[in-house]
Amino acid sequence: MTVKLAEAAARLRQWPVKPLFQAERCAAALASFDFAAPRPLDDCIDFAIAELEGGIVHKTHPRYFGLFNPAPTFPSECADRIVGAFNPQPASATTSPAAGGWQGYGEHIDRATDHAQMLREEMISRGWSIVYASRLAVVCLEPPAGSAAVATIAERVVRSGCAWVSCARFEGRSVLRACITHGETSSNDVAALASVLHEHRLPLA
Repeated sequence: MTVKLAEAAARLRQWPVKPLFQAERCAAALASFDFAAPRPLDDCIDFAIAELEGGIVHKTHPRYFGLFNPAPTFPSECADRIVGAFNPQPASATTSPAAGGWQGYGEHIDRATDHAQMLREEMISRGWSIVYASRLAVVCLEPPAGSAAVATIAERVVRSGCAWVSCARFEGRSVLRACITHGETSSNDVAALASVLHEHRLPLA
């Protein structure tokens, strides 16, 4: 299973952030499973991975900038399996002295906030406005005057498959919100988000 998940993780960047889900095909594939007849575990794992690859918004994609859904790296997925076996209690240094890792959490938060600041600077340079000066890795944006509606911009970006952003309400108006939570999101991913946001801001002719 570890190998299968590693292979799936390696394929992730090949997928659009929001794949085109084919409900009828998925239902037909699922119909082949009958709880009255046992299936080999490997077959079930292969099926689950394949359906999830093509059937969900990939919140583990480095260009998912939606809500606060922190994405695991592959080592942390392995860690989940280890935790399931040992059930350590990280909050208790007395009973689980080997299970702490606060420095790593701190480095992740620092990296995410640095990327958020990079996005703010990129968008300001393109004429966008920052509507909330958060110290967290969340950026709320308004496009330049004369742009398409915020919801339209978000829909276009998501439809492009390049990235995922969401809309939010701030002081009674709609804004675009980008949350940076993925440990593998790079400066190139942030630059790509800035470009696709700015590209899709234009109203329809």
